[in-house]
Amino acid sequence: MKILETVCVLIGTSVVHALLNTIEISDNFAVNDAAIGIMKSCLSKKIRTVSLIAASDNFLLKMVLSSNFDITLIGGNMTNSLKKSETLQMIPYKLHNFIINAHSVSDLSHSLEILRSSVWWNFAGHFVVMEKYRTDNYCKNADGFLRILWKYNILDGIFICTEFTQEVTIFGFNPYNEQAPAPWALDHVINYEEFYEHPFTIIKRLYTTKYACNNIFFKKTSNLNGYPVTSNIKNYPPTMEINIDRSSDLVKRNKYYPMSKTFYYVKLTSKDWDKIRGMDSIMAQEFLNFYNATAIIKIYDNDELFGAVDRNGNVYGMLKDLKTGDIDINFNNRFMLRKGDIPLTYPLQQSELSVVSHHRGDMNVLMRIMAFLNLKILISMCVVSLFTIFVFTFLIGDDLQLAVLQTLQLLLGMVIHRIIFSLSSRILLSCLILYYFIISSSVQSNMYAIVTAPQSLQNIDSFADLENLEYKLYVSSVGAAAFKRGFYKNVEVIKNDHCVDNILDNSYAACIDDVYYLKYQAARHDLHVMKEGISKYYFVYPMRADWPLSHKLNYFNKKLNEAGILKMLISRSIQPANDVISFRELKMYFHFNCCLYYRSSNIPMLSKEFK
Repeated sequence: MKILETVCVLIGTSVVHALLNTIEISDNFAVNDAAIGIMKSCLSKKIRTVSLIAASDNFLLKMVLSSNFDITLIGGNMTNSLKKSETLQMIPYKLHNFIINAHSVSDLSHSLEILRSSVWWNFAGHFVVMEKYRTDNYCKNADGFLRILWKYNILDGIFICTEFTQEVTIFGFNPYNEQAPAPWALDHVINYEEFYEHPFTIIKRLYTTKYACNNIFFKKTSNLNGYPVTSNIKNYPPTMEINIDRSSDLVKRNKYYPMSKTFYYVKLTSKDWDKIRGMDSIMAQEFLNFYNATAIIKIYDNDELFGAVDRNGNVYGMLKDLKTGDIDINFNNRFMLRKGDIPLTYPLQQSELSVVSHHRGDMNVLMRIMAFLNLKILISMCVVSLFTIFVFTFLIGDDLQLAVLQTLQLLLGMVIHRIIFSLSSRILLSCLILYYFIISSSVQSNMYAIVTAPQSLQNIDSFADLENLEYKLYVSSVGAAAFKRGFYKNVEVIKNDHCVDNILDNSYAACIDDVYYLKYQAARHDLHVMKEGISKYYFVYPMRADWPLSHKLNYFNKKLNEAGILKMLISRSIQPANDVISFRELKMYFHFNCCLYYRSSNIPMLSKEFK
């Protein structure tokens, strides 16, 4: 009998079936029949056209062909069971349902490794696993096969085998808790070191055609039962402020949580989160508490970079832990930029880049006077004064010296040397006197204010102001990827994640960074944040690929964002600690207001009853 040595996939409009590696089915009819029955009855009810990729003529293929599917051969050799009208196709996207038949546990691991490196890989799909039939093995290797599935972050995976009683049995697992809906039953619990010694529950059920689809794949992430979620963070106010040092009792020191010069591990429960504050801390705390998870936090020193993916695909900084799979998520938010193949969460809150600089201080008296007596005012005063001298000299008949003195008297004291008897001269002179009256009162009042009251220099509120002052502009590594250097010349990109420290001792320098971080630092160092933003971006969290809780976190973030809670949290994080309301207090106020609203809505109904 021929052996299927390459990847075989059954695909439809929304459901895909994959057959991997070395299938020889004729000796294991009951198990194969159960696998085909589950795929056909539970996952392919609406499928009419199914495609088979790279298939050879074998018994399992004949079983599929005998079903109600319309088969199209994609790759492989034509068989007598297929029609000549079938066409060649290519599947360039993720698949959803997989059937895997493996010789052993190591063979299953090898098949999943090959599949994970292909375009068809989908850890969130449904996996039906079978072992090549052995009369002396029965279901003894069920634990090993299911452990390999969870090692590859597969939650919806089952193992089908035949017991010594010749009954077809389905084995499943729950890595988080011991809960499983009927007809699943608890078989036994294992503690694996590689899974943080958390209970790994094995469940099983008998295969029956009538109840085959009843809870065959069920939700397992409703209650994590203390399962550890690993993350790495660093102190980055205002969104993450850490008050835990290396001498704290929360720091873990064992083979699972090593300590180095740049990082250390802490294990946080719900009562320990008061030592970390900020928007990111509240997000992590509420998410983990909602799903009853334990936090294993890898805390980096401030010198460690957030990290990024360079043009060659190399990962550095804190993102490297995600690439190697050491952590599940980085709870330091960052701009939503392309991070190679590292997944990102649902956008949290919109932010932008801005510029912070020192306040330019107050003007001296001479600068205030020069600012008030600008060129337009001086020109108008000179023109009117020359015209007044002309009137006194040629129309009234005064000599030039007396005309100049009378013009100065009008300008400074609103005094005229003698009364003019000509009516036309009086009319013309009255217009000039009105002008001098306005100018004189304005100059005298403003001069007093200019000399006595301080007046600040205009701060940097746009890039035009920055260019006019020719300040040096520092750009942090956080903003470097989003900042275009072309429209400003004097720019220096630093390696640190923030650049405020570079301008604290330099009054003629500015820093470009995230606007929320700049507002937080401006409130503490008396700095000025530019009103004009640069580029708008969204905050996201980078995650590990194939993290089973990614969809849970995205749903959680989306609901908080739609409710406006995220915007409130980040605005509160900028304020000093004694003015910040906790998320727990906010929930208490919300529930209290709901109760008041409910009671007030019942008052009209009660009044009708008393009547």
